[in-house]
Amino acid sequence: MVARATTVEEVMTTDPSTLSPTATVGEAHEIMTTNGFRHLPVVAEGVLVGILTMTDIGHLGAKIPEIRARTVGDVMTRNPITIAPSERVEVAAGQMAVRKVHCHHDVRSPGRSRPESARAGLALGARS
Repeated sequence: MVARATTVEEVMTTDPSTLSPTATVGEAHEIMTTNGFRHLPVVAEGVLVGILTMTDIGHLGAKIPEIRARTVGDVMTRNPITIAPSERVEVAAGQMAVRKVHCHHDVRSPGRSRPESARAGLALGARS
């Protein structure tokens, strides 16, 4: 019997927390620290516009008041790497390794995002 390949849809988080590009870095840091998140999708009007990582915040200076006051839209990684939910987990993992990213986002239609984040050693789109 041949084993069926696992798809991204089977391992992704279906209703992740998101950030608005108008949120402050300080607000994002608090949400991420409180909830143990390392990556959060940034969504404006239902469209995935970026991703923010704890690495991004750490490199900026998470405790510096001027940095904490900046908006997420100013510091996020724009145009994160996305993948279809029907793609095999092995393909997603390979893309992540080649592109040196630690998370991917499932996008169900061009320019739109629910968004969903793949999990289990996957997670979709930011370089760190």
